[in-house]
Amino acid sequence: MIHSGTKALTAYRKVIFLAALAFALTCRQQTLAQIRLGVIGGIHSANILEKNSLPNWDSTTKPFQSSLSGFQLGVIVEVPLGNKGFFFQPAIAYSAKGRKYTRDNDSATSHLTDTVYTRQNLHTNYIDVPLNITYKFYLSSNRKNSFFLSAGPQISFFYSGKTTNETLAWKNDTATQYTNETDPVAVGKGANTFKTVDIGINGRAGFELGNIMLSAYFSRGFSNIYHATYPGTFHHQLMGASLGIWLSSTGVPVPLKKKDTDMDGIPDDQDACPLKPGTAKWHGCPVPDTDHDGIDDEHDSCKNQPGLARYNGCPIPDSDGDGVNDEEDKCPHQPGLARYNGCPIPDRDGDGVNDEEDKCPDTPGTVENHGCPEIKKETTDTINYIAHNIMFNSSSDQLMDSSYVALDALATLMKDHPEWYLTIEGYTDNSGRAEKNLELSQKRAIAVKNYLIKKDIAESRLAATGLGQEHPVADNSTPAGRTINRRVELKISQGKQQDGPPEIKKEINQETIEKINDIAHNVIFHSSNDKFTDSSLLTLDTLVSMMKDHPEWHLTIEGYTDSSGRAQTNLLLSRKRALAVKNYLIKKGIAASRLISMGFGQKDPIADNSTPAGRAINRRIELKLSREK
Repeated sequence: MIHSGTKALTAYRKVIFLAALAFALTCRQQTLAQIRLGVIGGIHSANILEKNSLPNWDSTTKPFQSSLSGFQLGVIVEVPLGNKGFFFQPAIAYSAKGRKYTRDNDSATSHLTDTVYTRQNLHTNYIDVPLNITYKFYLSSNRKNSFFLSAGPQISFFYSGKTTNETLAWKNDTATQYTNETDPVAVGKGANTFKTVDIGINGRAGFELGNIMLSAYFSRGFSNIYHATYPGTFHHQLMGASLGIWLSSTGVPVPLKKKDTDMDGIPDDQDACPLKPGTAKWHGCPVPDTDHDGIDDEHDSCKNQPGLARYNGCPIPDSDGDGVNDEEDKCPHQPGLARYNGCPIPDRDGDGVNDEEDKCPDTPGTVENHGCPEIKKETTDTINYIAHNIMFNSSSDQLMDSSYVALDALATLMKDHPEWYLTIEGYTDNSGRAEKNLELSQKRAIAVKNYLIKKDIAESRLAATGLGQEHPVADNSTPAGRTINRRVELKISQGKQQDGPPEIKKEINQETIEKINDIAHNVIFHSSNDKFTDSSLLTLDTLVSMMKDHPEWHLTIEGYTDSSGRAQTNLLLSRKRALAVKNYLIKKGIAASRLISMGFGQKDPIADNSTPAGRAINRRIELKLSREK
């Protein structure tokens, strides 16, 4: 908290007030024929520019600091410096400066930090003394109207200051408490004090119309105006607009001699562009260039579109309308993509399925089978027969001896068809607990996979997954139906299938990956279930838009939990949460073939599960982006 030095500050204000009064009276006595006195005031945006080396300050504090509105009011004097348009313009003005800090927490953060919002306004008031040199560009022969530029050093004296703090915090789970405090700021040389004097620069630009001045102004302090308890710099900055009124006139105007500054043969008082040579047709201005392409409108065939001289001021043509101009397009008469230099996506095997969508890009296939050859019905029947004959000992993942004949036949088929990839799905009936059934089905699928690996089938061609009692194919209320549901299903596919999320290619840049990670961080679920919060819907809709804008993208959704509770329950919950995200994306029009959902339970923690904060971090969704190969 900033403390005040009340007695010293009160005495200092008296000195400033007397100095300002003396300045005004002196200036009033000097309002002779060539010296003018005026009043000036305006509104501005004030800020304190802070730089420091505090860890994470740029991300945790700086984004919540911003400017606040203030005003300026004072008197100004004008003293001519010769008759070339230069003037000395000192002034003295009361100026309100400072900055504000505003942080509004969302629902999750406010409950985690016990704070709904924090707002702090720092108000510091100064007496500013700018000492400016002004130059006027006269707009009329009587010199009463002009455009002016003014700049110079500025000395600022601290006059008063205060901070206001507003906080809305949670008293308990259902009630909040609002506090509002105001404290004066201190000046001096100790910690948490402001300096009494600030040295800087200021500038103005605007128009003078008779006795009225309309201008924009800017000022920037060079002094480090605050003694913080940590290394850092603090500088005042103002930007605003002002209105001024001259209270006395300049006397008899000095006549101007007509001149032609740009020497284009058109006198300045008739020249709309007195500083640029032009023609009478354009009232002394150069021939316009509407599209700013360096080719004037009289020679530009496309006046409203920037172009090149070799195309008579028009853009480089795009004959096939694919967004790649003809100079960079290797297929200028066939619409294509920029990544293929304007040519269509290649189709190496000529089967009508482009290489980006073709899972077998070097083997002709069908559109329905994603560019791969159709698997014959007799082959599918053989695979199903083999699956029907894979059996396990009761309540175990131990293969029965009778299963080896079927598995050996499957290994032979896989060797005869090296282009095949196999997914092994394990299922159970609904007897017992769902978590145990899920674990048993996974172990049985892995047992089949491991047997095939021992028979020299590459692991990269195999995928095993357990689905427990999901997707029954018979009635679980009868012994015969439960027997049928205790099964293994074998699914053959062609083309490279990647185990787990595919490697992200270079086309997906780091900025996109960071945006995907931010989305994952903001997908939040209600406690102990797979229903996400309303605040997550906007986040997921952003993900939907990105997926629609990039149809080549594929997404793996991974669910994780903390270590609280039983491992199998956590595994099931993580899978349900990943599946909930997948189903929402499908509902929004994203093809299911582009999505994979996985649950890993309490595996791979990224924070310490022994603390509440660590467990909160470990309850997460991870999104992994890939491009189909």
